[in-house]
Amino acid sequence: MKILFVTPEANHWASARLRAAWPARYIEGAEIKQIIELEDCSTYDACIFIKVFPLDDFEAIQLNRVKQIWWDVCDPAWWWNPKDCRIIVDRVSGIVASNQKLANDFTKWSGRKTHVIPDRIELDHYPIQKKHDHPAD
Repeated sequence: MKILFVTPEANHWASARLRAAWPARYIEGAEIKQIIELEDCSTYDACIFIKVFPLDDFEAIQLNRVKQIWWDVCDPAWWWNPKDCRIIVDRVSGIVASNQKLANDFTKWSGRKTHVIPDRIELDHYPIQKKHDHPAD
């Protein structure tokens, strides 16, 4: 299975690592691209969009030919952009959230079941700090 994780333009955001880069390391056939790099998605079996979703380019990048399209709602975008979020909800196979409260809120708003997949942390990303012991107030 060929899977594409699509991240926002800023790959230094924690969500790009937690929701895409680190999980993709453990999924055979998974790739990661920034949304600005998308040209043709039709060769993928599944696309997982982290935060952003290319409504304006949906047909141009041939998303309508992808078997599964998932939207990972890292932030409550439906609070400030309900119109576009409603259109997205109608075009995706499913929705994923990082925690139950976010999933509950999205499900209440959209009426769609929202799956919870907690953030994935790659511990090697964080260097071991030298331990310091000293008196403190």
